[in-house]
Amino acid sequence: MLDIDYLKNKNAVFHILFFALILRLLALIFLPDQQFPDAMSYEAHGVWLLEDGVFPANVYMPLYPIWTYLTGGGATLRIADILLSVLTVWLVWKLSYVIFSDIKAAHFSALITALWPHFIFYSVSGLTETAYTFIICLSFYLLYRSSYNLAIILLVISVLIRPTLEPFLPILLFSFMFFVHKEQKEIIIKKLCYLGIAYVCIMTPWWIFQYEKYNDFVRLNLGGGHVLYSGNNFQNETGGGIGGGVDVDFSIFSHLKDKPIERNKAMKEAAINFIKENPGHFIHLAGKKFVRFWRLWPYAEKYNKTHFIVISILSYGLVLFAFIHFLLFYMIDKWRIHIPIILFIIFLTFVHMITIGSIRYRFPLEPFIIIYGCYSISQLFGKFHNKNGGYG
Repeated sequence: MLDIDYLKNKNAVFHILFFALILRLLALIFLPDQQFPDAMSYEAHGVWLLEDGVFPANVYMPLYPIWTYLTGGGATLRIADILLSVLTVWLVWKLSYVIFSDIKAAHFSALITALWPHFIFYSVSGLTETAYTFIICLSFYLLYRSSYNLAIILLVISVLIRPTLEPFLPILLFSFMFFVHKEQKEIIIKKLCYLGIAYVCIMTPWWIFQYEKYNDFVRLNLGGGHVLYSGNNFQNETGGGIGGGVDVDFSIFSHLKDKPIERNKAMKEAAINFIKENPGHFIHLAGKKFVRFWRLWPYAEKYNKTHFIVISILSYGLVLFAFIHFLLFYMIDKWRIHIPIILFIIFLTFVHMITIGSIRYRFPLEPFIIIYGCYSISQLFGKFHNKNGGYG
């Protein structure tokens, strides 16, 4: 049984981090390689980009493939991702403490993150989730500490891993400065300008590379039409799907396979026309995507097994319930400090209600669900402990 008093020990976090490292190394040794197509493709694209100067994929951003190359791919990549995952456990601890100033809640959040099945799984999967979530957590921590410049640089860098948050970055930065730190108007304008300058400086090499590749300006990648059409077409029945004949048929665009920019544009137009002409169906699919995004256990048949379901419910399910409890009973206290995280959760949910829903895309939110859920649980444990003669 968890010793509540142990969580007051300032050294507990070091034990938790070591425990997190051991669990992830054990997963690396004993968990079968999932052979995700994306994971193998990232490694291949890292080699092609840095050795041959080409980047065949139209839907990837370059930074994670570069990371796979620099870390050597294979087992050494997994070890590097494991280290990022362990550092994310530490960041969850730091974030919890900076938000609540409660050492027990911070240690409890770190412990749950160390044990969290999704964190362990993604740390050895060779996918973008671990690196991306690490950068997001570090950026949020820096923003809570008013370290705006470094946070801005990291947030722009995150776009080179996944572009999802790109339009949200000014809103996120503003929410921290206005709601959390109550900065003066001049500071807010200055930092938003800095965001614009940092964005242009960091993205320019990618823009140049893209222009040489397509002979046209491509701001991010050509995946926008791909995911938008995947989630908004008559074949889509589940709210998911990205290819492979599941919930979408891309064959109608096959005549544009050698014209990637035109293909991306055609997919966007087809998806938008579907939404305009079928608003009821679009809303119905959006509801399915919402449910799938927040689903208690994996949708994919490979992982839709009894033991996976039980593990998911006992981890994510319980903490999600505690997170909802936090929103209902604790968020009103010092509500301003929570606004950026809540906006982040709303934005990412909204994006995947429009495009495609998957628990994989929910993963960057899970550190914050853990932080809030664990705070609720620690408060309940503290009250119970006090009633039984202890101290909370």
